[in-house]
Amino acid sequence: MLERAGETAFDHDMHHGALPMRVQWYFLDRSRLPVAVQLWELPPGGSEGMHAHPDDEPLEELYLVIEGSARMRVDEEEHDLGPGDAVLAPVGAEHDLRNTGSRPLKVLVVWGRPSAEPVDWSPFGTARGSRAARAAAEGGAPTATSEHGRPGHGGAVLDLRAFRVARHGDSVDDLLTVVTGADLGSALQQVGDGLLARYLGASPGDRERLRPAVLAVAAQLDGRDWEGDDLLAEDLRAAADGTEPPGRMVPVDLDELTSAPHGGELGDDGCYLNVVTGDVVPSFLTDPMEVGEDQAVDVEGDDSWLWLGDLGDTEWRDMEAFSLQLPDERHRARLLDAIEGKGAFSRFRRIIGDLDLVPQWLSYRDDRRWGRAREALAVHGIHPWGSVRFPPGQDLRST
Repeated sequence: MLERAGETAFDHDMHHGALPMRVQWYFLDRSRLPVAVQLWELPPGGSEGMHAHPDDEPLEELYLVIEGSARMRVDEEEHDLGPGDAVLAPVGAEHDLRNTGSRPLKVLVVWGRPSAEPVDWSPFGTARGSRAARAAAEGGAPTATSEHGRPGHGGAVLDLRAFRVARHGDSVDDLLTVVTGADLGSALQQVGDGLLARYLGASPGDRERLRPAVLAVAAQLDGRDWEGDDLLAEDLRAAADGTEPPGRMVPVDLDELTSAPHGGELGDDGCYLNVVTGDVVPSFLTDPMEVGEDQAVDVEGDDSWLWLGDLGDTEWRDMEAFSLQLPDERHRARLLDAIEGKGAFSRFRRIIGDLDLVPQWLSYRDDRRWGRAREALAVHGIHPWGSVRFPPGQDLRST
C-alpha cells in the first residue's frame, strides 16, 4: 500500500488559525492503526489556532517538526521548535502551533483517543533501547549499552573493582561517580544487584539520589535481554517505586552461589541455599562420608534449606558467546578456533590473557552466570539481592 507525497493533500482552516494550511491525511479509511497520521504545511505566519480537546471528546496529539521553525503553546508553557523536536499535547490542554520562520513549516501530526492504560511496548527491542536512552539522558544515569552489551561501547568500560568498593563505602556520590558515564557493557547483573542492595539499605535522601541510576540500569537490562535480566529489572523498578515484587527477597550472594562446586570430583551435584540467611553450602559439605560427621552441615528436616540442584556447567557456551560478540574479527576468529577440541579451556584462558581481555571475559562470564542463577531462584519464588558483600580493601577478584 503506497501513498505518495501530495497526492491526497488539501487546504484546510484547522481551528480558525491565521491562514489556511496544507494537510495530507495518510491512508485515511485504509489503515487500521487507531491514530490519524497527518502532514501539515503551514505558510509563514500561519497557525493552527488555540484549542483544546475536552474529556467528552478526548484526543491526544503529537507534533513533530520536519522542516522549518515553530512555536508551540501548551497551556501556560511555550516551546520554540526546530526539525526533530516534538511536543505532546495531552487531553484537555489548550494548545496552538505557529510558524515563526520565513519558510513553510512542515509538521507530522499524530493524534487519536488515548487508551485507559499505557500501552505495553516492552516486548519490542526498540522500546527497550528507547527506555535505556531516555534513562541515560537523565542526570546521574549510567551510559546505555549496545544491544549485545559489548565491552568498549558507550563510555569508558566500568571498573568493577571500584564499583564493588564504592558499593560498600559510605558515600553515594562515590558510587554514582563510578557508574555515571561508564559503559556497563556486560556487567549489568553485577551493577544492578549492587545498586539494588545499596538502594534498599539507603536513607530516604540517598534513595532519591540513587533512583535515576537504578531506573537507568533497569532500562538497560530491558534492552540487553539476557537470561535473568527481566527479573532483575523488575526488582529494581519495584524498589524504586517503593513496592515489593511477588515472592521472597533473600540476601543471596550470587557470586558465591555460582562459584559453588557443581558435580565433578568434589562430590554430588548442586548446592543448598538457606532462604533465611542466604548462606550457600555445596552438596558435598552435607555428606558425612565426604567431610566427616563433625564437619558436615545438617540440612535434614530444616525447611530453611533449599536444594537448588545442579546449576549447570555453561562455561564453554559462555566462551563461545563471548568470542562471537567481540568487535575485532581477528580476536574473534582466534578465540573461536581455540575453544575447539581438547584443551579448549586452557587455550582460551591463555589467549584472553595475551589479548588483555581477562577483565572483559570475567565480567561477561559472571553476568551470564548470575542471570541464570537468578532464573533458577525465581522458580522457587526467590528474589536475590545484596550479592556483592566484599568489604572495602579486600582483594575483590582472584582469577
